[in-house]
Amino acid sequence: MKNLLPDWLYFQLVYVKNYKRFGNFSQPTSFSEKLFARIQNPLPAFSMLADKVEVREYVRNTVGEQYLIPCYGVYERITPEDFQKLPESFVLKANHGAGQVLVVTDKSTLSPESVCDQANMWLEENYGDDSRERHYKNIPRRLLAEKALLQKGGSPDDYKVHVFNPQDGRAPYCFIQLIKGRSATLSQAIYLSDWTKAPFCRAGYSTAQQKDDSPRPACLNEMLEVAIKLTGSLGYSRVDFYVHEGSLYFGEITLTPAGGRVRFEPNGLDSQLGSLFPWPDRMPV
Repeated sequence: MKNLLPDWLYFQLVYVKNYKRFGNFSQPTSFSEKLFARIQNPLPAFSMLADKVEVREYVRNTVGEQYLIPCYGVYERITPEDFQKLPESFVLKANHGAGQVLVVTDKSTLSPESVCDQANMWLEENYGDDSRERHYKNIPRRLLAEKALLQKGGSPDDYKVHVFNPQDGRAPYCFIQLIKGRSATLSQAIYLSDWTKAPFCRAGYSTAQQKDDSPRPACLNEMLEVAIKLTGSLGYSRVDFYVHEGSLYFGEITLTPAGGRVRFEPNGLDSQLGSLFPWPDRMPV
């Protein structure tokens, strides 16, 4: 049924369901309204930034090759022969959406045919249509194999740096969403740029899930600096990182977290963050 709804009605219904109020997408003021407006009217560069293959060149040119996770191959379709050429551990992902990721810790335990079938099926999924995030629609679909940055045999901690760039003389405002335990028990916490606990939290997670006392990463200042450079003149972006064996690695740039449905508490924060997100949107470069 939802596929029959026009975009304007679909997004308004989604917004009301998540925020319990109507959204103003033609003249947005809050953070959430600006995300929903961005989804419906993306800038041309957004497709490049969301493309997990093409964004590598942007990262290389903006902050340097050293922040890129080593790449083993890019495929229009992957074959069992390609699989056999990959190292024992790697990460296989699609470049045109979210959630299409396979972390391989020991490829000898897997069927090459099954892995390739699963990955190639991702290429049949039109993530841009399913999520209605228009900037994903123009991404040529490919697969990417990267080095697995394993941590205790599983996925590494995920540092998501939210960068708000007021562009009115104020310095960028950043906070870090630390997600841990993707391979086991998921938890997350939010830290300010000085690594003190934020006075707000991600909605939808229990108190137990948000308890965390992780030490300040040694590369925190570098992480913030790189995130701000990659955000460029954008009013907002979320830049994801991993820290592996003392080195900082870029994960991805996200322009519409959770399809615009990312919520933070308390409720007044939505308006406060919106005031730090200049509008209309600007090109990142």
